[in-house]
Amino acid sequence: MISDSFHIRLRDVTLAMFLAMVFFAGLNVNAQAQTLADSIRDLSPQAIFDKANIQIELKHYHKALDLYQAVNHQDMASGPLYLNMGIAWTQLDSLGLAKYYFLKAADFPSTKSEALQGVDYVNNQLEHNETLLPPLPWDRFFSWIENEIGIHFLVLISIIIINLGVLLFIATWLWPRYRKWIKSPGYGILAIGIILLLLAGFTDYQARRFTRAIQIVRESNVRQKPDSNSEIVSLSYEGYRFRIDRERSQNNPDWYYVRMGNGQYGWIHRNDLKLF
Repeated sequence: MISDSFHIRLRDVTLAMFLAMVFFAGLNVNAQAQTLADSIRDLSPQAIFDKANIQIELKHYHKALDLYQAVNHQDMASGPLYLNMGIAWTQLDSLGLAKYYFLKAADFPSTKSEALQGVDYVNNQLEHNETLLPPLPWDRFFSWIENEIGIHFLVLISIIIINLGVLLFIATWLWPRYRKWIKSPGYGILAIGIILLLLAGFTDYQARRFTRAIQIVRESNVRQKPDSNSEIVSLSYEGYRFRIDRERSQNNPDWYYVRMGNGQYGWIHRNDLKLF
């Protein structure tokens, strides 16, 4: 009969072997990361990108993604970069991440068409198709201002218009005889400038408070409260899109408060999503 002390020794040996495996695996990962860093230290972002493309052709998708991330970390984001990252994740069957990068590539005019084709391909491969309500009119409006006009440009225009209105009021003091002709346009121009400035401020607030996200795990639960035991509001699946409320989420380190594409609201674990 095997004694209890033998079982204890066997357990200790097994635990020690497991910890050793974890330790050496960590050393191997660190060594690989250091090797990658050394191999690209003197390369330009374009050279790293070209090197990653070669890895894609060789079907070394993880190596390619490491190189693409090195370019991305140098703030050299581009449509082709995100498009190729989407292709690599597609080949690795990580469809949520593939959709994420295709959507990022779609923000660049040069790759928008190909990226949207990639999104369609991923959607066809996903096991579950999401229900998407049309964006609310004000969401479309603020998105249009942010992406097409630009908040900083709108602020600049509003300041110029406000200064023009101020100049017209100054003109009424310098040339009192023209006051009745200048005063009303001055009020109108000043009002337009202030409205545009407020619009820019609110658009900036919206952009800071809300952001988009993609689910990157196969299945998740959207809950009524930020608690694993809370009631499940809905099920969500890989590739589903969300609108994150950063303000409501900031006091819950493990959860995001989200609006789903079908209009439902709830809480989802942060590890399940990748934010734009």
